[in-house]
Amino acid sequence: MVKSKPDIHISYKIDGSKDEFEPNDEVSGVFWIKNEGKKDRKLKKVEFQIIETYYKFIYDSFHHRERWILRKNILKRYPFDGVDKGSTLKSAEIKEYEFNIILPSK
Repeated sequence: MVKSKPDIHISYKIDGSKDEFEPNDEVSGVFWIKNEGKKDRKLKKVEFQIIETYYKFIYDSFHHRERWILRKNILKRYPFDGVDKGSTLKSAEIKEYEFNIILPSK
């Protein structure tokens, strides 16, 4: 999940991307931050969130049926120190950053 200001867009690429990761896996890649607004923006912080996504089978008593629901759980937050706090992202500017994190052991 990528959460940001309305004019700030973040995209990423994980090296050797795979569908599932295990605890203690090392994840590296690159991400881009783009200012699609008309005004310059100051970057305050960048944070990675490791989110566990799964489906849970439940009984819906309101509709009297069983169904699968999507669940998400934030396992860990990693502050990214590679961005200078207070640096300016000019309109239409794209900045690229490399990252490397180790997933929690859970």
